[in-house]
Amino acid sequence: CSSNLPDITIGPDQSTQADDNFNTVLFTGDGSSSNAITGVGFQPDWIWIKSRNNAQGHLLTDSVRGATKRLQSHSTAAENTSSGVASFDSDGFTMGSFYNQSSYTQVAWNWKAGGSANTFNIDGTGYASMSAAPISDGTQALTGLSANTTSKFSIATFTMPDAERTVAHGLGVKPDWIIFKNLGTGSWQIWHNSFGEDTQDVILLNTTAGTAQAGGAGNWFQSLSNTLVGLGSYGSYFGTGDYVMYSFANVEGYSRIGSYIGNGAANGTFVYTGFRPAFVLLKKSSASGDNWSMYDNKRDTDNPVREYLIPNDTQTAGTTDTVDFVSNGFKVRNAGAYINTSGATYIYLAFAEAPFKFANAR
Repeated sequence: CSSNLPDITIGPDQSTQADDNFNTVLFTGDGSSSNAITGVGFQPDWIWIKSRNNAQGHLLTDSVRGATKRLQSHSTAAENTSSGVASFDSDGFTMGSFYNQSSYTQVAWNWKAGGSANTFNIDGTGYASMSAAPISDGTQALTGLSANTTSKFSIATFTMPDAERTVAHGLGVKPDWIIFKNLGTGSWQIWHNSFGEDTQDVILLNTTAGTAQAGGAGNWFQSLSNTLVGLGSYGSYFGTGDYVMYSFANVEGYSRIGSYIGNGAANGTFVYTGFRPAFVLLKKSSASGDNWSMYDNKRDTDNPVREYLIPNDTQTAGTTDTVDFVSNGFKVRNAGAYINTSGATYIYLAFAEAPFKFANAR
């Protein structure tokens, strides 16, 4: 009986719910220079926006870098300033003229960290305020950090002067998924918990490549702890400059970072997450040539989930049977190579609509 499952920290009967920490909203551009988007349920710290009906690029912005600072998941381009997201608001955000074209249907995925200037743990014993001068974690100065220690999500910015540095992530536990981007020109690099520590393995968000070696001497990802990420020698993937780092850790009943093996059939693999998903991002990691894909519970409110978007491409939404969102995970419903090659490994990042203890089927 699911009611006998252990209590969880995020969900019914608790002070915070899943949609207090992650939520998806849909909106249509109105062509104005100030379009207030509400219904998020909190003031977001990381917003990822994509047009569904137009081949427009992705827009990613966060409260640490500032609302008008834009990155694009499909591109290696440097951070630039745009009028895309003009402000982070108490129940959502305000769109400026850029990305707010009339009749463009848009989806926005929203995460809550700790605000634009929150107090955070550096080394397990000391605390410092973001309003102070740049802060050192022992070997590397942070220029900003915002952490949600309940949902285990954080945003950090820092400058790399050379190799062999550690950077504070602020989660209070070891991360399971880390995204790095040079704020100058450079690829989006992702470390997943299945890659292991002391490794050169990375996967790139902006390409169709599978897991690859970073190249060069030494391991670029050396070690991690409850407070720090250890970065080694970077080969061709890392270097000096300014970076943003998004870190996530598993939270029972709210977030799940894992992998599955495809079976090559329309009656595909079932993936246990411990909750009914609100969002799933996945990618084949064992081979190159297939796109990333993103799904959520607002673009498709019942099963199967058909509409998907591609983080590494600007194209409009695809509409084929892909997965079912069920009470305790998701089930693959497509034999396509991008989601279900027989024997291939896929990695995923998922967030909950409702934990299994309280979830119904759709």
